[in-house]
Amino acid sequence: MLAAAVFPIIFLCQEKENVQHKPGASPDDSPLYSFVSRHLMSDDGGVYTNLRTDLPKQPDTARNHDQLSESTGLLMEYALLSQKKDLFDHQVYFLDKNLVSSKKWVKWMVGDEKKGPPVNASIDDLRIAHALIQAGQKWGNPEYKKLGMSVAEGLIQGNASGPYLADYYNWEDKKKGDKFTSSYLDLKAMRLLAEEKPADWKKVYESSRTLLQEAQLPSGLYRKTYKLDSKQWLPDGQGYNLIDSLLAALHASEDGLSVEPTLSFLHKAWNKDGVLYGTYKEDGQTLTENESPAVYAIAVRLLRLQQDPLAEELKKRMGQLSVQDSNSPYYGGFLDTNTLECYSFDQLQALLVERE
Repeated sequence: MLAAAVFPIIFLCQEKENVQHKPGASPDDSPLYSFVSRHLMSDDGGVYTNLRTDLPKQPDTARNHDQLSESTGLLMEYALLSQKKDLFDHQVYFLDKNLVSSKKWVKWMVGDEKKGPPVNASIDDLRIAHALIQAGQKWGNPEYKKLGMSVAEGLIQGNASGPYLADYYNWEDKKKGDKFTSSYLDLKAMRLLAEEKPADWKKVYESSRTLLQEAQLPSGLYRKTYKLDSKQWLPDGQGYNLIDSLLAALHASEDGLSVEPTLSFLHKAWNKDGVLYGTYKEDGQTLTENESPAVYAIAVRLLRLQQDPLAEELKKRMGQLSVQDSNSPYYGGFLDTNTLECYSFDQLQALLVERE
């Protein structure tokens, strides 16, 4: 484990002596944020993947109290939107202490003992870099930007494959992935980085934008996986995970690309079933009948960007999936109170809906 001084965290401590300690929830915070703060956030800022601690481990899968760079980036975004500088500082502290390696690469996951594989996830690093640069502008602290640009440099040095970013890079083996996922193409982050350092990022941004347009199917769903060696999209024989397609559409919408087919898909699915399911065939037929708070949250975020009134209907349905009993210790959270199955991604996407 690297020492906590990989990045100069002193600049944070000067402003907030208790940056090492978790900011508590206030009476003004939403029930969902209170749930996340009290039940899912570790003292040093990591967000547990699940409330459970007894689920069997699986290779390359986060479970139990594993903590993800994905969660750190999403909570940074929430902190920016909600003006919670103490929360943002605390997330930077966790990032610095537990996730950063070699000053620029971010472990995609650490376990409860704060150990994790020497592998990043490009989508998480893009989100973190973007949030840090925004925070530098918002709060007038150049150290945030310095940190964000260091993470961005790691992506160029490790993940870059021609004008694209591979999904992951292993800095011990010096091996990168041979494909990328369309939902990883965070164009708003790439565009900001292209403005900051065009020599590194302009072509990555432009090429990724072109391929994200290409990934959109007439149905409004998105091709998922692009092979870097063959320069071809792989067939989606297992159907289309709606979270993946909605994230791809959200990235497209944030950069001004048309997402009309996806909006049409959402309206048709909602009008037909009165719910959104997790997996679909390209013709709109459902493959699974599970509902996910994250599906609704990302759909709401997309629809709001497009000023589509369906957003409020889906937000209402999302809220109905949360614990409604105000006397429950889990009030506001999205979980099964019988099994305590609970996923950080659901909670954090829903938090963004509260603030956007």
